[in-house]
Amino acid sequence: ISFSDPNSAVQKIPEGSLVVFPQGCAEPSRFYQAFVEEVARFRHLRVVSGLQFGSYPFLARGLQDNFCYTTWHVGARVQSLVKAGRISYTPMRYSDIPKRFANADVVVIHTSAPDDNGDVSLGVSVGVTRQLALTARLVIAEISDQMPFTCGESTLSCEHIDVFIDG
Repeated sequence: ISFSDPNSAVQKIPEGSLVVFPQGCAEPSRFYQAFVEEVARFRHLRVVSGLQFGSYPFLARGLQDNFCYTTWHVGARVQSLVKAGRISYTPMRYSDIPKRFANADVVVIHTSAPDDNGDVSLGVSVGVTRQLALTARLVIAEISDQMPFTCGESTLSCEHIDVFIDG
């Protein structure tokens, strides 16, 4: 695999796209930093994700001006933004997420390093991410040696990934 720098990865996101960010404890921090740095290039981006265990760093700049953000899980860190109408909340069953966002324009994932077979693992935060990545038009993966390689339905072939970032 060959790595892109995070800013170049963000620049590959087409204007007007529906972009699904990872949820839970999968936080592609280098991608999020680049997103904040590059967000001014967008005017109509739609970003969605579920609960983030971190601080939602991608909301630091451009919210409502360059992109809108919708979540299907309102955690404590974004409750005030929902109440203020700055982000949207869409209630849905967890099992409905893969159907609702199938064929998303872009899915961002955080993975382990590839194994000898060319597979990466979504590690400790699989959820619906694998299903969404398999149907996305563009998959951006931040590869991290801090993400453990777990087995089962957590693996994804590198052939399904379009852009790699070294995490």
